[in-house]
Amino acid sequence: MVRNMQEIYAPSVNENKIEIDKLWGKRCLGYNIQAHYSKSVLDALRDIQAKIMSHEQNSLNIIPQNALHLTIAWILATRQDYGMAKDQLWETIGKQCCTELERIGDTTPELRVNFKDVVATDKAIILVGYDNGGVDKLREKVYGSLPIPKETQTISNIIHTTLFRYSAPLSNPQELLEYLPSLEVNLTTIFNTLSIEKELTYPSLSSQSLFNVRLNNYTS
Repeated sequence: MVRNMQEIYAPSVNENKIEIDKLWGKRCLGYNIQAHYSKSVLDALRDIQAKIMSHEQNSLNIIPQNALHLTIAWILATRQDYGMAKDQLWETIGKQCCTELERIGDTTPELRVNFKDVVATDKAIILVGYDNGGVDKLREKVYGSLPIPKETQTISNIIHTTLFRYSAPLSNPQELLEYLPSLEVNLTTIFNTLSIEKELTYPSLSSQSLFNVRLNNYTS
């Protein structure tokens, strides 16, 4: 999968056909389901970010530790228009979202993910993870049970955390593309809690935790 991603995005990145994130640091509004990292994992992610920054210091917006997360699913996407105020829409569907997510948590084992590959896409530099299918199963339950509006087009289909977004054209894209695969990343983490987050400053630079669910510890 990662090799395919690298092959897909490498030509655009190499030609600096990347998306400069104009929403960075601006007020926004979105509701999504996230899983968060322990302090030890956050420290490891910070070290990875520092290594990458040494190669591209002036073209990357670094995701701070408080904003690093794994997105499970979007409920109300930040960039999507729903034809009514998102806060008003959340008042309509929020209670059912929380009830269904709690039910899902009762029957879902904790998630073990191994993060290994750093990939530069046309929008961001991400760290890609792998598991035994648990994240996909969880996402299927969420999309099948929560009253997520049909307008929500942002669907998470890989396991990843975003490390950087682009602030300017890359100074040496070829060097970056050659460097990223050489990073020796082997980071395993266990997620046992999910939260519904209200995103207030993009990308999750500030947010409000609305609801937390602990995953069941049984093994299936």
